[in-house]
Amino acid sequence: MINYLKSEHYRLIRQKATFLIPVLLLVFMLTMLGLTFYSGLGDPDFPYNTTRFIYLTSRISFVIPLLALPFLVNYLFGSEFENGTFKNSVSYGFKRYQLFWGKLIVAFSYSWILIVSVFVPYVFAVEHVMENSGPAYLFEFLEFSAYMTLMLAGTLFLTLALRFLLKSSSAYFGVFYLLVLGASHLVAALRNQFPIFEVPLRLFPFYHVAAAEVVGWGYAIAIFLIYSTLSVLIGLRSFTRSDL
Repeated sequence: MINYLKSEHYRLIRQKATFLIPVLLLVFMLTMLGLTFYSGLGDPDFPYNTTRFIYLTSRISFVIPLLALPFLVNYLFGSEFENGTFKNSVSYGFKRYQLFWGKLIVAFSYSWILIVSVFVPYVFAVEHVMENSGPAYLFEFLEFSAYMTLMLAGTLFLTLALRFLLKSSSAYFGVFYLLVLGASHLVAALRNQFPIFEVPLRLFPFYHVAAAEVVGWGYAIAIFLIYSTLSVLIGLRSFTRSDL
């Protein structure tokens, strides 16, 4: 397992996009922040250059990593699924379960580094550029971010499982967005008619991003456990039994 993780690490650091993705994300977020700041320089009544406004609206920005997960997984490992290069790894003596857990660890590690490398400078810039509305809004944003990071981790595991299950890229992307967006909208429509669907609706990360509310650790942990368990049951089972 250690040798396989080392080979994956070496493969990632040799790709320019590995370092370019967080830089582009950070530049985009700082550009939006800068535009908001400069828009209020000549207007003392401009209400949006405060930390309160930025942190509240930044909650919705978590929809970007949520919807970008299939692209991230496809970037990390898509070529191996398309080209069938897993056969080479197996021929070198790696077990299929090692490949599965190795991909899972690499995807989680890279995603965590990606979030931290963008999140920390962004919060630092907000605190030092915008008019400070008090620490309460920062703490609420950090709390919401922690919940969403846990939900995103579970969704990432499920996304990787779908990539192991579906060799076709079009089917992989289609099923992901059908589950993340289509199913959540369907359950939301049912909730409007039948309140009993309120709990199932809250098991979709997209609902929490759209609502942008701090809901507590209960649903975040439930989403992580359910999605990660499904990822193992679906992904590992299908990969160990499929033809490479």
